[in-house]
Amino acid sequence: MSKKQLAQAPAEIIQRLHGMKFKVKFENGYTVNVGLAGKIRTMHGKNNFAVGDKVIVECHTDTSKIDNGRIIERKK
Repeated sequence: MSKKQLAQAPAEIIQRLHGMKFKVKFENGYTVNVGLAGKIRTMHGKNNFAVGDKVIVECHTDTSKIDNGRIIERKK
């Protein structure tokens, strides 16, 4: 993915899925399935994320690929 085509936005985890995947909800109400970025996976692991946590999600801006993304930061 090119850095120009990525957008970052705050979101909230609403559901834990299998395989280190999560369902998050953006402030505008849109929901997306996301995984963990490699840096976050090694630092935090899947056990440190819970429903209700605030995170920063990186998504593709292309409308055909917007349903997936990755968590790049966890807000405290």
